[in-house]
Amino acid sequence: MEILATEIETLSAIYGDDALSEYNSVNKDNEDRTRLKVHIKWVLYDITTSLLEPYEDVFVDILISLPRTYPSNAAPQMQLLSKYIGSHGVDSVLFGEILRSFISENTGAEWQPDEPAIYNGIEDAREKCTKWLEDLNTRVVVGEIQREEERELRLATNPQLIAHEKQLQEEALYAAELEQQQQGLPDGLEIITTPSVTYTKSTFAGHCVRITSPDQVPLILNHLQTDRKIARATHPVINAWRCKTPDGVQHQDNDDDGESAAGNRIAHLLSILDVNNVLVVVTRWYGGVHLGADRFKYINQVAREAMDLAGVLNDDDEMNGKKAKEISRKKK
Repeated sequence: MEILATEIETLSAIYGDDALSEYNSVNKDNEDRTRLKVHIKWVLYDITTSLLEPYEDVFVDILISLPRTYPSNAAPQMQLLSKYIGSHGVDSVLFGEILRSFISENTGAEWQPDEPAIYNGIEDAREKCTKWLEDLNTRVVVGEIQREEERELRLATNPQLIAHEKQLQEEALYAAELEQQQQGLPDGLEIITTPSVTYTKSTFAGHCVRITSPDQVPLILNHLQTDRKIARATHPVINAWRCKTPDGVQHQDNDDDGESAAGNRIAHLLSILDVNNVLVVVTRWYGGVHLGADRFKYINQVAREAMDLAGVLNDDDEMNGKKAKEISRKKK
C-alpha cells in the first residue's frame, strides 16, 4: 500500500489534486478492490490546430480498478466511463480498446510486476481517445468537403441548377428584407443605443425607448433583432420596462433572455430611479470568459447610460437630447 500511496501522490501532482477520487467497493466474489475514478483534462487533435488549444476544456472519465495484488502480480483494469467525447458518442470499438489496455501486448499499456502502472494506463487511454476523435473528425470534414465538391460539380454541369440556386438566394434575400420592413417601428418610437463596451472579452450595449403602451414592447424587441449583429449576440434582448397607461394602471415586466436574473436587475434599477414609460434593453455578446456576478454591474452600467442618453433620467436636461443625437439611432 505504501507503493500505491506514493503512486497516487505522484498522479495527483501530475493531473491535479481534484483529478482523483477514491472509493471502495466489493465485487461479486466479495474481494475488496480499491477503485479510482479519474477525471482528467485531455488533449485532442484537430486537423488544422495545435495540440493544446483550443480544446483544453474537453474531459474524459476513466475508471481504474486496482486488484488487491496490484502492483506485485496484477495489472490495473481500465474502463472508459465517458458516454461522449466532444460531441461524438463513444462506440464499442473505443470502449473495448480501453478495456483491453493492459491485455493487448502490442497496442496496450506497459506493465511490469512491482512497478507503478496507473500512469501508463491513463496515458494509453488518452492517446487512444485522441486518435479516435481525430480520425472521426477527419472523416466528418472529408465527407463535408466531398459533398460540397459534388454540389459544385452538379452546379457547374447543369445550367438549370445554377439558375435555381440563384433564384433561391434572391428569394431568401427578398423575404429577409420584407420581414425587416414589416417589423419596422411605429411612428413616434425611437431607439437610443449606447456605444458598445467590452469587459474581459464580453461586450455590452444598452438600448432605451420611450413607450406609451405595453403593446409596443414586443414590436421594439423584434425590431432590434432584425439587426444582424444584435441577433447574433449570446443574449440579444435582456430587458425590463415600466409603463403607466392613461387609466392610471402601472404595468411592468422583465425578461432575462437566458442571462439568469439579469432582467430582474434592470427592473430593480428602473424602480430605484423611479422612471416610467420606458423600455430598457441590454445586449450581451459572451466572449468565453465567465464574469460571475460582475456581469450585473456592466449590464446595469450600460442600461443606465442608455437611459441617460435618451433623456429619461432628467427630462429637463437638454444636453441629454444633444448627446443622444450623436449616438446610433434606429428609426422606422
